[in-house]
Amino acid sequence: MTRDPQLGGESIRLRPLSVDDATDMHQAAFESAAELETTVPWFSRSMTLESFTEWAIWAADAWDQGEHYELSILAPDGTYLGSVGLGVDAASKSANLQYWVRTKSTGRGVASEAARLASRWALQELGLQRVEIFISGHNVPSQMAARKSGARFEGVLRNKIRWEDRAYDAHIFSFVPSDFA
Repeated sequence: MTRDPQLGGESIRLRPLSVDDATDMHQAAFESAAELETTVPWFSRSMTLESFTEWAIWAADAWDQGEHYELSILAPDGTYLGSVGLGVDAASKSANLQYWVRTKSTGRGVASEAARLASRWALQELGLQRVEIFISGHNVPSQMAARKSGARFEGVLRNKIRWEDRAYDAHIFSFVPSDFA
């Protein structure tokens, strides 16, 4: 898959994450540290700009391999708002979708619009048969965003997510091709 999709929505656009986004991503993450450290396992206050640069390099390589597609979420004026990623399982033709939005841009439908745009692209352009969203039971804002995106709630998987040596229930949502027919 080429690294050229530009996905436009009503209030955001998505494009592949690039190394040039590392500084904006770092700044957005640290502005949102209080929320991220309680809702996403990848964030740590010890992360540096170099950590975000390395992530962007890894994401570009994973994109080229068809294993992971990381998209920057941008406002119409180009402001970095967060990211949405699709970790692909080629054998099952499915992906696990994850998203985060900088705190000052939450509550405006950014996450739900990004989830919907990325899921439609994955199903229609990548040819996947399923996009799943696993959300920790305590992350109510992300659950609300998944519902608002139109993803179907399928249930709760007990002790599905492991984070900092603790098990959490996962609320699972999904999209399939017929959701965009």
